[in-house]
Amino acid sequence: MIKQAQRMRKMIAGKTKDFKILYGEASGYGIHRVKQRDFVKQFVRAAKDADAKNIRGLTFTHEAAHELSEAVRLEKFKDKARDGWQDGERVINLHHIKHGGMQLYSSQEAVVVESGPQEPHPNFPDFEATPVLLRPEGRGANFLCYEAADYAKTIKHAQDLAAKANHARYQEHDDDAARGYWRDFWKFKESFGELISAYVCTIHRSQGSTFDAVYVDAEDIVAHKRHTPISMYRLFYVALSRARYSTHVKDVKI
Repeated sequence: MIKQAQRMRKMIAGKTKDFKILYGEASGYGIHRVKQRDFVKQFVRAAKDADAKNIRGLTFTHEAAHELSEAVRLEKFKDKARDGWQDGERVINLHHIKHGGMQLYSSQEAVVVESGPQEPHPNFPDFEATPVLLRPEGRGANFLCYEAADYAKTIKHAQDLAAKANHARYQEHDDDAARGYWRDFWKFKESFGELISAYVCTIHRSQGSTFDAVYVDAEDIVAHKRHTPISMYRLFYVALSRARYSTHVKDVKI
């Protein structure tokens, strides 16, 4: 793994452009290719009886993270997974949120204490949300998280606020109005949690963490054409260097 990381550093520095080293004959470094059709199946099988602290599925997008999370939950909880978060289930939140003077940081692990029925969000009644009481790792006090019932609707509203802020700043040159819109944006965004199973995380949020085994959705990285070669190298470097012992990469043509 150390040799593989050194090679990837050379790629990031622009000293080589050989993508093949990401796969190549890498089995000696604990990196294994997994056929696309078998990737989710292998990850779910490995995660089923493993501790979430020892294994992690890594994706680039939140959408792919949610899909992998649901696959794990369906395997572990069967039909109960469709009823919502289960008491005692380990989760992480994909971005920083606030409620009642408390904060839950992005990718901070927590245990579900209790999950309630959908209700209007107390601060934004036009948006339905599911209250989920969490016990964050390393903290004694519980945290009440409101998970958006309709992610598409909440994301659209946040994007609209950001667009208004940019319009006020760059088109109308009204800095006061722009700051107001940005305050509204962050208040709204930090009021809704985005929970996934603790067995899954985005590559960006995994930085600084290590796990015994990592499963990397390489297809999710490569699928985004806006990546420059250098940004793709960096994503692969972060993902492939998270494992202590073994990394399993979804096979994809680069």
